[in-house]
Amino acid sequence: MLIVKQFLVRKCGHEKNPLPASDCLLSMTENGNPDHYILATQDRELSEKVRLIPGIPLLYISHNAINLEKPSVVNKETIQVKMQEKLKSSDYQNAVLNKLKREIFGNDDEPKRKKKKIKGPNPLSCKKKKERPVAPQNEKTKKRKRHKRSKNKEVHVPPLLSCLE
Repeated sequence: MLIVKQFLVRKCGHEKNPLPASDCLLSMTENGNPDHYILATQDRELSEKVRLIPGIPLLYISHNAINLEKPSVVNKETIQVKMQEKLKSSDYQNAVLNKLKREIFGNDDEPKRKKKKIKGPNPLSCKKKKERPVAPQNEKTKKRKRHKRSKNKEVHVPPLLSCLE
């Protein structure tokens, strides 16, 4: 309780028409949570309603520990939208960029298409050419000389033949 007494008490404006605590807390966080409140509650109905409002962190107690709940789907979606808006360039910036592009690169709306280069077959899949020996060409074609073979008679045969006669 000593820690709680250190904080300021905010007046909600429901003194004349009292509301339940959960409705009072919801009314304080409406309109996008301008005062940047962090809501700590054990009320399940209130926490379900707060999850639908983007930008409100939710605390709860479990097992003697204070836990911060993960951002809800609505929070994640609003963060994505805000990031897209920040990254998106304005119409003026787009006009200036287009003007600079036309000045630098010319007024070509369609990019020039490059012709496809004709490629040959894969050299690794081709068979190597065989080298043919080139015969020297003479002016006169040489005729082939043919020799008649004579049978060699054995040396001892003629004397024997002469004896027989």
